[in-house]
Amino acid sequence: MTRIKINADSQETKDFRYMVGDDHFERALVDTATNHIDTAFQKVFGQNLLKIQFTSRGHSVWSPFWLEANKRNLATIMEQELVRIVGIRPVIDLPLDFDEAIDLEQDQKVGDLSGFMTLCEASKSIPPAIKIKRMKKWKRLTVSFLEVYVPADIFPWRDIDPRSCSCPKCALIPQQGIIPSFYCGICGDGFWCSCMSCAVEKLLVRTNYDRGPIQKLIETAEQRDGVCHLCRGVPVTSLSTNQEGEISSLMSRYHEYRHVAAIEHDGDWRAGENALRERLGIPKIGEGWIGEALLLNRIISLFPDEEIIHQGSPSWLGRQRFDVWIPRLKVAVEYNGEQHYAPVSQFGGDAGFQATRMRDAKKRQLCAENGVRMVEIAYNEALTDDQLLDLING
Repeated sequence: MTRIKINADSQETKDFRYMVGDDHFERALVDTATNHIDTAFQKVFGQNLLKIQFTSRGHSVWSPFWLEANKRNLATIMEQELVRIVGIRPVIDLPLDFDEAIDLEQDQKVGDLSGFMTLCEASKSIPPAIKIKRMKKWKRLTVSFLEVYVPADIFPWRDIDPRSCSCPKCALIPQQGIIPSFYCGICGDGFWCSCMSCAVEKLLVRTNYDRGPIQKLIETAEQRDGVCHLCRGVPVTSLSTNQEGEISSLMSRYHEYRHVAAIEHDGDWRAGENALRERLGIPKIGEGWIGEALLLNRIISLFPDEEIIHQGSPSWLGRQRFDVWIPRLKVAVEYNGEQHYAPVSQFGGDAGFQATRMRDAKKRQLCAENGVRMVEIAYNEALTDDQLLDLING
């Protein structure tokens, strides 16, 4: 019998992102819960654990008080004491000859993991939440409906006093609205960015328009310089999805900023979007493909604490460059257009295709020689954020 214990150990929060705003507040909570599960399996199975990945990292369930207040800050999370994370879906690969039954225990501080109590042999009774599939060379266990209660007292912000909060920019969490606003995740104070004052002034004098929301914003939130994503140079990380659940385009992530830019340009949406694109450093409408720029923005969103270098070139790479270079992780990401897979006339036809293949092969060789993992993403690959995370994390 193999017994796994999930502990509420503060040492397991060493990778907790320290109040980095946007949806990272939510992600930090989810990552903490996921880390408990990951660490437990790593400790118990050791070399028997061939692989563990999470097809879903879950989401937090806030108390009715939080939902009603529509704010998540330090004061309320400390009152909450426990944060419930649901929907975690780990996939565990074990050797085919691993025949032991598995029991899961847990520290009472972590909470009730009902629905994940016993993993049995495929020939025995299997709880509905657990699926066991025999692959060619390993045994794959998929667990659904897993939930964890994370104790608030292990979070690194527990010693901050909200009454003396300075509202650091890294703690600003966005609020949706005609004009994007932000509230401090520590004390709950609200702000809106000075760069949007032109749009605010135009909305205040617009005829046949309900000015109530704008007036309320001015009354309840403080105008401050350098508050918005664009001024701070950080990406919008709140995920937008279409009806099929796929990650939407870059402009959909920035739809509120696009709206503000259109207001500033007197309702000219094209001019507004071009102004926004210019601030984001991507081609204007009709000036080129933005596939590489979109990929770069998504990687920055997924790894906010890493140094991400666009067109990075380590000394050993010579005159070549990586589309995206993450030095600490020693990971290079290449966005491969159609010309990497077939001759394309505008890229030199057959001759250009052969030259591209040679450059790609040389780049792969240099990466292997220097201990760098190169992730190649084809132009026609539609990756979700979780899939992109798995590719980069290896």
